Amino acid sequence: MLGGRAVDNNDLIETMLDETEIEDYHQKIYNLSLADKRDLLIKFKGDIMQHYKGDFILVMDVLPLHNTETYLVFYKNLFGTCDVVARPMEEFFEWVENAPGKVTQNKMRFEPVNITSRVIDNNK
Repeated sequence: MLGGRAVDNNDLIETMLDETEIEDYHQKIYNLSLADKRDLLIKFKGDIMQHYKGDFILVMDVLPLHNTETYLVFYKNLFGTCDVVARPMEEFFEWVENAPGKVTQNKMRFEPVNITSRVIDNNK
């Protein structure tokens, strides 16, 4: 529920990008069914998300694993060797606790981010 009304996936996307409601976002994602999580991730295809350790990824696709109810999220790391990785959707949305020696709060493995592009004037 957002503001006392039912929330659909479009509301979630708008809310997720509002940093003031990040805790609310975590709760909404946690309560979604697997089908709703899949539908939400499909809307993120082509978008950049941030790993809880700080690096960025590009969501490429969400595809079913043959003869199972498991979905895999394919994404490209936007750091290092820029590998393409497949991860089960359940892991994509899982909670990550503080790792030894890390200063992270409990959060989701990947979260959406707002990245604005800078326009470069090549005529200067």
